[in-house]
Amino acid sequence: MIKSIRKIFPIEGLGCAACVLRVENALRKVEGVEAVSVSLASNTAQVDYDPGRVTPEQLRLAVQEAGYGLLIPESDREEEVEDEAERRGPGTIGSCAAACGWPFSWQPPSLSCSWMP
Repeated sequence: MIKSIRKIFPIEGLGCAACVLRVENALRKVEGVEAVSVSLASNTAQVDYDPGRVTPEQLRLAVQEAGYGLLIPESDREEEVEDEAERRGPGTIGSCAAACGWPFSWQPPSLSCSWMP
């Protein structure tokens, strides 16, 4: 059984108590979210969720649909990139690009640099 994890996410666009309720309600509707507490004073949301059922990106989308912004810490984004590389499987261009963080259209630098004689 996977335990839930607790993370604190910065929230953009909060202005009043009604905003707090809208964000809390949006997050509570996401399957896998177990508890939510949004702070107007710190512009953050403390979310307890099951990482096997919901991702930070899904939380971000739910808050975005409510008209606000949820910022995902860089460490969570790296974790999602690693998951994408695993999903694509070893030895594929996609797994390498996902693991390295390169866009798929990456090209090596040109050999005709202006500083070369």
